[in-house]
Amino acid sequence: MQSFDTGTVVFPVRSRSSGSGGADMDEAPLPSILVVEDEFLVRELAVEMLGDLGYAVLQASTVTEAIDLISAMPPGQLRGVLTDIQMPGELDGVDLAIHLGRTMPDVGIVVTSGRQLPGDRQLPKGARFIPKPWTYDQLTSTMEALIPSEGPAP
Repeated sequence: MQSFDTGTVVFPVRSRSSGSGGADMDEAPLPSILVVEDEFLVRELAVEMLGDLGYAVLQASTVTEAIDLISAMPPGQLRGVLTDIQMPGELDGVDLAIHLGRTMPDVGIVVTSGRQLPGDRQLPKGARFIPKPWTYDQLTSTMEALIPSEGPAP
């Protein structure tokens, strides 16, 4: 019987400082993009695509969960949001976009759906709608165009 050395795969791990003088990751969070999508596979795809832009990508499966995540972020951390329109719960993606437009006007907002348009409700100034299915280039270039120009931290 022949044996093969499969080798070792090493994944880099960033650990939190134990207080020994190093910088704590919580002190300087990476600029972030939030993906709000109830369909797991679509959400995971969007997270992977937007991760290529160099931002930390957070995810939520409801608008309420997204608002809770946003409320816990330090000012300036959130740079962009991708939200589906049709979401479970009382609030939908357009509600989230309107809320962010009022409370965080510098955050880039991309609204998407494969089933419906935003309708009569006006998206916030600067927000964009892209229909599903979107391509990698369409999603990433739309988000890049809406995010404040300082971009991710090095």
